Amino acid sequence: MRECIDGYYLLEFRSDRHGGEEPDIPDGIGFAQIGSPGNDPGWSLYECWGTLDDEPLPKTCVPVPERLRVLIESAKHYPPALALARGDVGSTHVRTREEFAEHLARALERRLSEQPEEHFFMAKAKESYALGGLSAGQYAWLIAYDPDRRLVWWVTFRDYFAYDASPDLFEVSEEQLLRLTR
Repeated sequence: MRECIDGYYLLEFRSDRHGGEEPDIPDGIGFAQIGSPGNDPGWSLYECWGTLDDEPLPKTCVPVPERLRVLIESAKHYPPALALARGDVGSTHVRTREEFAEHLARALERRLSEQPEEHFFMAKAKESYALGGLSAGQYAWLIAYDPDRRLVWWVTFRDYFAYDASPDLFEVSEEQLLRLTR
């Protein structure tokens, strides 16, 4: 029996063949990490996609609550919310998956509701940048700027993580960068 598992799951880790960690899901299932708590409990939140043939999902594979699923889907249309909420909960220490899901849902709700007042904007990349998979000509969300270190933080639609780089990577003026310092 084939079962589609597209969705968001709190997954435990297993060792991968390179000595690192990967989510404990059947081979052939695609995944991307969405977030994790700061206390490294041995599991993390992943988006998964694919079809299971005869192998069931491990019992440790826990789907997220519907409220969190809806908020993640909304935040994917406004990547700064997902990147910043991930940072908000990345420093939290939680005991359970349920507690983490609730923390992340609250952080996403707050970041999405603050969107009309935010100062973030999209800027065009002048060149490709491997970290984050940014291609020349692609637009990314700029979310913060540190003028002392001359670093800008940006988010792509590829993985929703915040990255830092020289502002020279983007077609952006000094005036625009200073809007990001508040």
